[in-house]
Amino acid sequence: MEPLRSEADLAALRVGRVRSRGFVLGSVHPMGTCRMGVDPALSVVAPDHQVHGVDGLYIPDAGFFPTSLGVNAQITINAFAMRCADQMIASA
Repeated sequence: MEPLRSEADLAALRVGRVRSRGFVLGSVHPMGTCRMGVDPALSVVAPDHQVHGVDGLYIPDAGFFPTSLGVNAQITINAFAMRCADQMIASA
């Protein structure tokens, strides 16, 4: 599907048949905003998912990924969240 550039294009869209594959859609998973690492100067989250220097604050979501994975990360996020929960229980 061509981009809409004028009122005429919009009018053609209203009367025309639009198929779902004619649209380009995108999605964003916020990843890489709180990188994981051992050095607090280079990362926000320690390998146990706890924020450096803030006891009891954990980030078990995709924020600690180094960058966007380019694929749906739901299963990976769930696995890391379970790992984080296990580590939180073990440290309690």
